Amino acid sequence: MNAITATEVSRLRAAIESVMFDICLLGTTTEDTTGTYVTETVTWGTTDIPCGFTPATQSQTYESGEAQANFSEATLRLPLSVSITGFDRVRLTSRFGRPLSPAQEFRIEGAPQAGAGCWILTLVAVTPGGRG
Repeated sequence: MNAITATEVSRLRAAIESVMFDICLLGTTTEDTTGTYVTETVTWGTTDIPCGFTPATQSQTYESGEAQANFSEATLRLPLSVSITGFDRVRLTSRFGRPLSPAQEFRIEGAPQAGAGCWILTLVAVTPGGRG
């Protein structure tokens, strides 16, 4: 079996990035502990990043006593040139060229996976400004 050449990898990345029709912002999360409380602050970037968003096809509801929590997972593709960690947040601001109002916010579930031509992230929807 022949190894993939650098030219083929470059073409693959260009093809994947050419079909990222959505726009997102990345947020860096920091935690502050005051006494017994932990507060989370997200500092949002200002640079629009092309991305490929695939919404969840189903959602899950977990029940514990009287409480219910809904989880809706989605998938996001980002260019490999983007620096991302599993602690960052994603704000989806545009889908297929149409601005979203309000923007949708997500936390990253697990570590970002590096594919052949892009980062692949599993996202879970959160309440904007919420801890999620």
